[in-house]
Amino acid sequence: MSILGPPDLPVVLKVPSDPIKFEVLSTLGHPVVMVELTEEQLEQAIRVTGDFIATYFPFEEKYAYFNTQPLVSEYQLPVDAYWVKDVKWDPATTRIGDIFGAESFLFCCGEGLVLSTKSGLKPMKKAKDVVTPYGIRKFRIKHHNELQYLVRVEYENGELICTPNQPIKVNSFDKSKSLNNWVNAAELREGQILITEIGTTKVKKVIPVPKGTTDSISCKVGCYFGCHSGVPILIR
Repeated sequence: MSILGPPDLPVVLKVPSDPIKFEVLSTLGHPVVMVELTEEQLEQAIRVTGDFIATYFPFEEKYAYFNTQPLVSEYQLPVDAYWVKDVKWDPATTRIGDIFGAESFLFCCGEGLVLSTKSGLKPMKKAKDVVTPYGIRKFRIKHHNELQYLVRVEYENGELICTPNQPIKVNSFDKSKSLNNWVNAAELREGQILITEIGTTKVKKVIPVPKGTTDSISCKVGCYFGCHSGVPILIR
């Protein structure tokens, strides 16, 4: 005889009851223990437990969305959540500066950023415009004195120093796949293709560097070409 729960009960719980009953009765003793456990009582216990788990199992894959608060990195688990399977932030789904305000410095580059401009490569603080996939655009700079963790992205013909979660364009500039082609700097892997103003380049390695102050750039189209040395790559 098998104990079957609701139709959508996880397969792992659709198990024959006899081996379970044997294990429980062997552990507790049979037929008489401090409290005698009958076969009918065991059937009921397993069924009730299985039904309880089955009730919450469908919620495992549900997604929850919430707004973070500036500079707050920890949040209470929602009262109706039994577990959290995964937490992700997709940097390509929105413009960070529009929502998080004070947290915008989390996505930025180390000091000394060089930009591709209408008149060639220029240090960020001396540039008046920046090259983007949508043409030449004006931009604003915000400096952050807080020391932040940084990584150096080394590629075939240059390097970029930025925060670990700085979005960087990979593969191709394809608007139809824009949500899939932005990768956080720390998640880049050797050999991945990065986008430059005149073609592509390959990632060599990504390594941590000492903490430092940073600068963030804001332009209307949300992405631009920049680097710390060599050929600028497309970043947000």
